[in-house]
Amino acid sequence: MAKNLLKDVKKQREATAPKKLSEYSIIEIVEKICNPDRLEGEWIAKQDIVEDGTKLKLVEQEAVGECGTECRTIARACEEVIGDSDTDVAEALFRESTKRAQLSKLLCYELSGACKRKPPPVPKDRPAGEEFQPKDSKDLEVERLMQEMQGMGGMGGGMEMFKRDEMMKKMGMGAGDDDDEDDDEDEDFTSPMKEHFAEDDAKNGLKFDKKSAEDAKSAPKDAASGSTLADLTDSAKEVFDTASSKAKEALDSAVEVGKSAADALTKQAHQAAEVIGEKAGQVGEYISDWVSSLQGKKDEAKSAEL
Repeated sequence: MAKNLLKDVKKQREATAPKKLSEYSIIEIVEKICNPDRLEGEWIAKQDIVEDGTKLKLVEQEAVGECGTECRTIARACEEVIGDSDTDVAEALFRESTKRAQLSKLLCYELSGACKRKPPPVPKDRPAGEEFQPKDSKDLEVERLMQEMQGMGGMGGGMEMFKRDEMMKKMGMGAGDDDDEDDDEDEDFTSPMKEHFAEDDAKNGLKFDKKSAEDAKSAPKDAASGSTLADLTDSAKEVFDTASSKAKEALDSAVEVGKSAADALTKQAHQAAEVIGEKAGQVGEYISDWVSSLQGKKDEAKSAEL
């Protein structure tokens, strides 16, 4: 967790340079790091829990996997470690001088106490764990595209994501973002690590704006949308109409952003418009491919009935 937090903050800091990375951006990363359905939490979906004698260990895989029971268990453990201390974690990440060992100690011993005791041995009658299943590369690419578009002016917020297997069976409405809004104010903690950070701040004239971080915690979250597909034959047209409508909305939004960018006459705005238009076009192509595949399945089903 510490490794990925530092990596994500460094990447975001480089992307915003020469401007200073805001407290809001850092706390947003911390709030998403335990969610395997977000880019920041993809590291969780790469883990496989395996038995090593009387212990369990995490083995990182090359590919992002489907998030089943083991994945959700790791995500829950991650949430337990951070708990209500996300502001304190963000405060540590705000300092560019924070090292991985320091952040690990803060997370593991001082904020959660997760490493203060040894884990119990694995029961002899423990059922075998689920097999690691890599996620379909095309589904993963579409999910990442949608999240990128959500970060570009909120374009992806109202768009629905359909996986190919979801088009072949009934599904309930998708759950919203797992990020919980914290109502209670975090208590300030005293520890050797915080004293170290305070001394470091005094030397470098750096100050973490805790109020901005607290305001960021209560900011509205993006919600993931879901859809119910009643039946392959009866719903094919509905899926096609919905997909076409959403793709058109994305393209229209891209055109509007492009116009605004041209009026602004800034290089950054032009680049943003081109990227958004490209992503929207790719999503439209993927949706069209899926609908064509769905229509083919429908035709095959009709032929089989005859």
